[in-house]
Amino acid sequence: MPPAESEQAPDHTGEPVREPALDPTLSVGELCDRVEGAVEQAFPDEVWVRGAISSLTRSASGHVYFDLVEPSDEMGVSTGATLPVALFASTRTLVNRILRKAGGMRMHDGIEIRIRGRVTYYPPQGRVQLIMSLIDPQFTLGQMAAARTTLLEKLAANGLLERNRELAIPDLPLRVALITSEGSAAFTDFVHEIESSGHPFRIILLDSRVQGPEAVESLADAVVATGRLDVDVVVIVRGGGSRGDLVAFDHERVAGAVARCRHPVV
Repeated sequence: MPPAESEQAPDHTGEPVREPALDPTLSVGELCDRVEGAVEQAFPDEVWVRGAISSLTRSASGHVYFDLVEPSDEMGVSTGATLPVALFASTRTLVNRILRKAGGMRMHDGIEIRIRGRVTYYPPQGRVQLIMSLIDPQFTLGQMAAARTTLLEKLAANGLLERNRELAIPDLPLRVALITSEGSAAFTDFVHEIESSGHPFRIILLDSRVQGPEAVESLADAVVATGRLDVDVVVIVRGGGSRGDLVAFDHERVAGAVARCRHPVV
């Protein structure tokens, strides 16, 4: 539709003069103010929201930033919906205290969390975001336990749960395929024990990530690669960690690779 017109006094021909009505153009700042007001009105109080962590970064100033994504049926895989989250240093201390009481769980890419925060609009970047204030660690632990149970049932149904365990390990497995992060404390400790044993062990290292977003693919590929090696046993090693840190080891791809490995896996 054409813009509304206002009728003015007639000109010298006797015809009325029509002028366009004033165009209600907003400045960027005015529009941002309206959006900010609408967000505050829609979310006057803090809300709880759940999703999977993606693209987590920690700044030098102590702030934590990540995207909370809508996960698919496979834990940690996004289905498209994304919400930016900011955890400021002043609140991070409280969140870390809560996580320590829950067993030392850490936030990292791929795990599902339930958090509380204030929905805000941030004009400098033109985005809606959540300012995080609390976390519910029991939600994450429950999600991980449920996913692990489902995986065990699936492996059992496919005849894979006990498959690798049925492979015999020699009394002295001297040829060892070692899957771990090269240079880590776990790597150093394992190699030290092997070398101090007095037996002529031969170690073939397959460097792998054992934590974080690349761990699942890295671990599974390393296990598959051992199928081309002439070894007695495959050993997967990592240091300590919370249950959240170990989530990659409960992934279906890693479990499937271990179950189908032609060598016994420890």
